[in-house]
Amino acid sequence: MSVIPYLKYIREMSRKILMNKGFENVLYRTKSQNPFYSEYPPPPQDGYWRAVQERINTSQSSKRVKVKHMSCFLGIGLIVGRVVQKRRNRNVAGPLLYAPLELEQSEDLRTLNPVVLWEEITFNFDLLAILIGSDIDEEAEPTAQNTSPNSDLPNFDSHYQKMAELEEEIDRILIQPDFNDDSISIEFCQNAFEGLREHIPILQTCEVGTQFSTGQWQFDEYMRRDNLTFFKHRFTFLAPIPDDLTSFSELRKLINEANSQ
Repeated sequence: MSVIPYLKYIREMSRKILMNKGFENVLYRTKSQNPFYSEYPPPPQDGYWRAVQERINTSQSSKRVKVKHMSCFLGIGLIVGRVVQKRRNRNVAGPLLYAPLELEQSEDLRTLNPVVLWEEITFNFDLLAILIGSDIDEEAEPTAQNTSPNSDLPNFDSHYQKMAELEEEIDRILIQPDFNDDSISIEFCQNAFEGLREHIPILQTCEVGTQFSTGQWQFDEYMRRDNLTFFKHRFTFLAPIPDDLTSFSELRKLINEANSQ
């Protein structure tokens, strides 16, 4: 079985430890920055991509924040609600999978075109760790013990096989000659959710919503419930990532090299 799914897991755990913040909640009452949510693709000619580019450029030039690199992502599938745990209850509003997204200037310099880096698509391990019930301690330091495939931080041993199988299914889709942004579709998103649902008990009582709206009242309603809701939804959002001189970036390069072989 390919080692790439595990490398992606290690990369994302490195990111969370470096950032002291995960991707389990990218939409609901985010305090550190505007998530710049939009359905994907966003409505044409509403200035969304220009606003996103301006925010990214501002974050890169700012000297007042410790880790300043904001990046845009495409979220695939959305899970919202409240997870009851022993230590504390957690509000979640994050994608099931996500991929980085870059903006390219058109030849006439009038428009920005989104380019999804599909080769970097990954499961949202921050969210899955909470759903499985073994969330990473936000003050934990990376050690050989907690980055081991058999680690309990989080314990993915009984679920890793299914995630690896779904990762391989994604790879098969990516190499199709007619692949485009619609290939990883709403239907694929539903199938990935159903595949993980069989292995993660809390998802077995998760409702499937019909249409998502970001109205604040709707979020508050979900956070008062004792179960989660899944939406077959694709959306873009902004989130911080570590700078280029980190283990996260080195693992990212390693994964890209492995994908190209």
